[in-house]
Amino acid sequence: MLGGADYGHHTLTRFFALHAGILPLAVIGLTVGHIYLFRRHGLTPKKPIKKADEYFWPEQVLKDAVACLAVLVTILVLHFAFNGAHLDAPADPSSAYPARPDWYFLFLFQFLKYFPGHWEVLGAVVLPGIAMTLIFLMPILGKSERGHRFNVGLLFGILAFAGILTYMAVNADRNNPTYIASKEQAAREAAIVKELAENGIPPEGALALLQGPKLFAQHCASCHTHGGENGLGNPVEKPSAPDLKGFGSREYLTAMLHPERFGSEQFFGNTAHAKKSKMQDFLDDEFDGIDDDKDLRADMDLLIKAISAEAKLASQSKVDLEDRAAIQKGRELFDEIGCTDCHALGGWNADDYSAPDLTGYGSREWMLGIVDDPAHERFYGKKNDRMPAFGKDEKLTRRQMERIVDWLRGE
Repeated sequence: MLGGADYGHHTLTRFFALHAGILPLAVIGLTVGHIYLFRRHGLTPKKPIKKADEYFWPEQVLKDAVACLAVLVTILVLHFAFNGAHLDAPADPSSAYPARPDWYFLFLFQFLKYFPGHWEVLGAVVLPGIAMTLIFLMPILGKSERGHRFNVGLLFGILAFAGILTYMAVNADRNNPTYIASKEQAAREAAIVKELAENGIPPEGALALLQGPKLFAQHCASCHTHGGENGLGNPVEKPSAPDLKGFGSREYLTAMLHPERFGSEQFFGNTAHAKKSKMQDFLDDEFDGIDDDKDLRADMDLLIKAISAEAKLASQSKVDLEDRAAIQKGRELFDEIGCTDCHALGGWNADDYSAPDLTGYGSREWMLGIVDDPAHERFYGKKNDRMPAFGKDEKLTRRQMERIVDWLRGE
């Protein structure tokens, strides 16, 4: 049932199969047996009998169907009223998230706070066990008037006790800034996972989907942003390197290669590459007035299609295939207007180029290469101003770099 030595993703999978498959089949089996037995032996109605006999079909079946329909309607109303069952961020054993039980167990959670250390078994097992035993004995105790009164008092006492403890637990969390911040972060992570899960959940479980953004937040967001945030929904103070959301896509290149935006804070404005940049001078010379010149926009569109096609992004594979002719024209234009004076596109030699190799730009291999060692001569070489060599200097494992790159590429 655990699916291994410890609780984990496989445990949840097995228990889901148990609840969604085996238990419903067992209920159906019990229902069939129940119907068979009362059809064989008949019913024992409560006397005096107030109604005449009626057939099981269709009278009783119709009543049962109406009752089932009422339950179904109630569930659907609750589903749409509360947006379905809540799906929080995947449980992460390495996080400090202050987990809480659902509201109907909060009173026990609060109760346990009063039994520290080895006394915990008293609050977790002994006292709740005594209470459950008394509840179990209620039918027997209730046979006498005194026992009935005891049952009523016990019931209301338990409800009042549970209500007070529940309120105390909710109020304590409401005034706990650490808990509130953790809940907000978990909500942001849950939103990220829901979006990423649309492409499928890996065998390692949903937590694996968060490894990319978590690693990005930990190792990259001190300089880079992802849509203005750190990958986990938190703002980044004073980013000093390009925003990487949509990296390599046509939309990304359209924004980055605009003469007025290349040197903005969204891209290279806070880096050494924007100061006395040949690239900025090139864009100013070749594409000045692009917003008002449709010919310049058409040339830029061809360049962008050619460069972006190098990324082989799954999200735009269809349009890349449809635009093969335009991509080829863009590659020819890349050479004609002098981009190859600095950059390679299709073949690279360290002695021939002074700027990053754009062969395979934005592809998985290219991105892993620059994360591994941005100071490699294929990328920024000695011009690399501060980006660490995460792989070469063993700051990240190969698998961790793959997680970051695959997430940035939308995979």
